[in-house]
Amino acid sequence: MYILIAFLCAQNPVDSRVTFCAVGDILLDRGIRRAINAHSIEYPFELVKTFVQTHDLAFCNLECPVSPKGHSTGKIYCFRADTSFFRGVEDAGFDIFSLANNHIIDWGQEACLDTRAFIEAQNLYAIGAGEDQEIAQKPLLLTKHGVRFAIFAYLGDPLKGVVWSEKRPGPAQAGIKEICDAISKVRNHVDFVIVSIHWGIEYIHTPGKAQISWAHAMIDAGADLIIGHHPHVLQSIEVYRDRVILYSLGNFVFDQRKTYQRQTGIFSCIFKPGCIDSASFTPCFISDYRPEIVRDTLYASIKDKLIKISQGFNTEFIDDSTTVLIADTNRSLMCKTALGRVSMPGYRVMIYPQQAELWDTLSALKDIILIPDKDTIWDYCCIAGTLAYHLCMLVSSPARHYVMHCSVSDSGFAHTWCSEEILNPWKLHAVDLDGDGSDELCVAVYTKEPHQTEATNKLHVYTVEYNRLVSLYQGSRKSTHFIDCAFLDRDADGLAELYTLEPGTDTDYTLNVYQWLGTGFWKYPEVLDTVATTWIEDVLQDARR
Repeated sequence: MYILIAFLCAQNPVDSRVTFCAVGDILLDRGIRRAINAHSIEYPFELVKTFVQTHDLAFCNLECPVSPKGHSTGKIYCFRADTSFFRGVEDAGFDIFSLANNHIIDWGQEACLDTRAFIEAQNLYAIGAGEDQEIAQKPLLLTKHGVRFAIFAYLGDPLKGVVWSEKRPGPAQAGIKEICDAISKVRNHVDFVIVSIHWGIEYIHTPGKAQISWAHAMIDAGADLIIGHHPHVLQSIEVYRDRVILYSLGNFVFDQRKTYQRQTGIFSCIFKPGCIDSASFTPCFISDYRPEIVRDTLYASIKDKLIKISQGFNTEFIDDSTTVLIADTNRSLMCKTALGRVSMPGYRVMIYPQQAELWDTLSALKDIILIPDKDTIWDYCCIAGTLAYHLCMLVSSPARHYVMHCSVSDSGFAHTWCSEEILNPWKLHAVDLDGDGSDELCVAVYTKEPHQTEATNKLHVYTVEYNRLVSLYQGSRKSTHFIDCAFLDRDADGLAELYTLEPGTDTDYTLNVYQWLGTGFWKYPEVLDTVATTWIEDVLQDARR
């Protein structure tokens, strides 16, 4: 219990960072099968596993089903891998697998679904295929080190060589409008949106017009990173609107023999609250069916290939000895991304670590709030008041944490002030507790009462009156405290209840639920079991992994 509490308390969003890498196609059949049988299951990944394992998350496109089930569809290239082969991929550090490709149904729908089930049984993530299109197109919602991701995987080109109805179990097949709508739907609920897409013409090093159009549309809809594959060769890398588009990462573990089919690499970056930092490409070359990080001549040839095929795509590659840093032509090495977006009638607010921006519906910048140097925004919420919207931001400085508050109108941000009386805040919620149509501000604070021996987490509640926050509730005087809290509408009556995850006696935690009564919270005697599979899983996911 104490390890769990310590872990959760340590998840300071200001310090959150997730190292991420992605590669192209991984095949575990044909020539790779022969190599595994001749050497070992680990053989294809021996030369890159140490590098991949240094990342918190590692993505690949799995170019074959991994299952003993199903029947061959009779395609000219029909792949399937033994389940025992998968241990080599897993041991290499990969944990996110796209199944949205033209080979996942080589052995029919039974092998496709079994592959997804098999991967998930290893406590790993499979995306882009499922029992129907609703499941196949559903994003992976993943939280790592406090950073929230939505990861999609789609088949960008129609299946070839086999007739496969979209109504049958199989890979995610969607048009660009459907993809953009899905991105927009999840955009405000996560920190980063990643889209994997299987597309393009095989063995062509530059993307087609349709690929470029789709990629730009996905970025415009809110995607932060596009990862392409299928051409079996490297394609152009583009920096568009400060976002990286990898049109194709080529082969990674594959048995094709021509030099240009064996040139590959590993994309890496660091996801931080508000930005994608240190984007880079580590050149690799496939020798004897396994990729290897290269130096000297091979390194230079792959780097030169990237430079050549990416001309005109606003990308500059900066030599860093063993890896190539990816920048735009202005050599900006950090892609600025918003912590979040708040939509209001007539305008939207973009929240960044150092500032908040007010934009109108015509994408014109109306106003900016700048955070003092060395301070960082780590949480925010928008209160729908009776007269105006109000933006509240939780700001961290080297000396303290504080809440910054302002009203929002067509003229910009107004009445900006810092709440000196709210000490040690660490989480914000905007919730209509009493059903009057106006939100209350609920602030989780870390404080120590005079009668307590240890500091505890408390909840304070405020309302907005004349552009000022007025206290309604200053927390329970109980000696017990909560690990985390959330507001959920348990009975669908339009009023949210307070859920708290509190230290337990016989278990790691106790889940309690409370109703707002105007001057305080009343505890329900029971909690709905279904909550344990939603909010609690999100809170405890990193601890369990």
